[in-house]
Amino acid sequence: MRSEGDPETWKLPIEFFLPGKANSLQVSNARDTMIDECMAQEGFEAWQPAPDLPSIDGTSFTDRRYGIHDEELTRKRGYHPDLALQNAYDEAMRIGAVDMSGSDPAALRTCVEKADGTVPDLEASAVAQEIDNRSFIASMKDTAVIKVFGQWSDCMKKSGFNYKTPLDALSDSRFGDAKQVTDLEISTAQTDLKCRNQHKVTQTWFETEAKIQQAEIKKQLPALNAANEENASATSKASAFLRDGQ
Repeated sequence: MRSEGDPETWKLPIEFFLPGKANSLQVSNARDTMIDECMAQEGFEAWQPAPDLPSIDGTSFTDRRYGIHDEELTRKRGYHPDLALQNAYDEAMRIGAVDMSGSDPAALRTCVEKADGTVPDLEASAVAQEIDNRSFIASMKDTAVIKVFGQWSDCMKKSGFNYKTPLDALSDSRFGDAKQVTDLEISTAQTDLKCRNQHKVTQTWFETEAKIQQAEIKKQLPALNAANEENASATSKASAFLRDGQ
């Protein structure tokens, strides 16, 4: 259900043609189990799949797609995700980067190929990815979005912040350290959010991109539907494996 003021709940049209988080997790779990069992058979019982990475890009496809929107988080963390979530992500990255089992890369390749033959990995189709990428870029060239960006920029200048677009503030190199969030970053982000809300920047941006995607989807519908069918098949195979173990 979409909440007017909460971008986390908004859904873009292209999401219907991209693998969902729940299905991706189900397929990933099935593949990890298969590969783990295969590696044990190959003599590498200590091998473990890398842990799933916590998402630091938001809890949904549109959460943080257009930038910040959570007042409480912005007040604490500026442009960065919750610190506990960031730490969990960093730790998962650290663990996943180190294989302590001494496994043979050739054995792993063999086991991955076996998993591919049983439960193919879920992948976003090239067409869906292209629409996703193109629509985001195209939305920023739309007159309605350019207008609210200008209003946002003028609003920021009144508080002493000189940025042309919200993405310029988000990507400011001074705010690159997720562990050391400065007072300047928090002040900038809070003003950013105030100006966004005042001029309905995020809502205008989302609605513009949604219209662009709808037009593109109509042109590419057969290819998008075919890709969805392939992913549905992979999800079904993963469900059967997790249920029956084969």
